[in-house]
Amino acid sequence: MRRYKSHTLLGPKGSKARLNETDSHHLLRVNLTPRGTEVLLFDHSGQEARALLDDTEKGIAILELLEDPKTHESRRALILIQGLPKRPALEHILRMATELGVTEIRLFQAQHSIAKGENQERWERIVAGTISQCGRTDTPTIHFYTNIDAALKELPEGLKLICTPGSQAPKERPHASVLLIGPEGGLSTDECETAKTERFQTIGLGQLTLRCDTAAAAALGLIARD
Repeated sequence: MRRYKSHTLLGPKGSKARLNETDSHHLLRVNLTPRGTEVLLFDHSGQEARALLDDTEKGIAILELLEDPKTHESRRALILIQGLPKRPALEHILRMATELGVTEIRLFQAQHSIAKGENQERWERIVAGTISQCGRTDTPTIHFYTNIDAALKELPEGLKLICTPGSQAPKERPHASVLLIGPEGGLSTDECETAKTERFQTIGLGQLTLRCDTAAAAALGLIARD
């Protein structure tokens, strides 16, 4: 069953919800979905419900909820702090982090970052598209910082890990709340020292040097839990 996001909170059974222009086009024009088709609707609060394509209005899909929305259990906090990589690697990281349950993504301009600047709107579109495909109902937040010092402020309690080439791999799956990964070229010495002052512990991912997007996938796969 196809999933679409309602950009307003879902109401009770029998209420109506509208898709935005992009999702309406995908549902009605790309997939040629006929009226009477069931889809799954979810909203930004984590609610989800079955809905029926009931009508259209000026190209906008109108759906009727077939049941009262259900709220999924909240995820534990899992923050990915990522030195800004080049665009292809970043987009890969955003998708994988969303699929693996990251609740907050903090991007920062690292000393070795080649890419420059913020593109919040595009980043949020990538995450939104991934959510529709992977089955999540909650949306990870995305923030951009100009340096590592700002990115490391106000972190939650719990184990904080930094991926460092050559460090020892953990013998058991760590239960971490924060993961720090550098961009292409890794973190600078100063940035690593900054992380150590914030009580980050090093973690290794094997003997080989990994691309930053590969490192993100491997590390998140190691620590992520439902």
